[in-house]
Amino acid sequence: MLFRDYVELLYQAYLHDKGYLQTLRDKIKSEEWNKDQMYDPAFDDWKSIDPGNPETHHGNRIKFHPSPLDPQQGIYTCERKEEARRRLRVIRECLQRGRERDKY
Repeated sequence: MLFRDYVELLYQAYLHDKGYLQTLRDKIKSEEWNKDQMYDPAFDDWKSIDPGNPETHHGNRIKFHPSPLDPQQGIYTCERKEEARRRLRVIRECLQRGRERDKY
């Protein structure tokens, strides 16, 4: 058994023990929740959304990482400009210290 499978089983057991899974199943079966989902305008055009198009994200550094199994699916990683600058400065300082240490 892979460690990932073990962790998934352990997490499912935890959710089952706390009753979260049963609560979620009951909520999905309720007619009120289904009615809210059916008439929600945000769910109308979910198939027409292109996950590779970062036009909706402004002011952040966005990178799309496609899934190796299905290139249409994947995840976005984003950094705020300030965070990216700070991290770049830390990396540069580390490189500078390493170079100074190598001189001696």
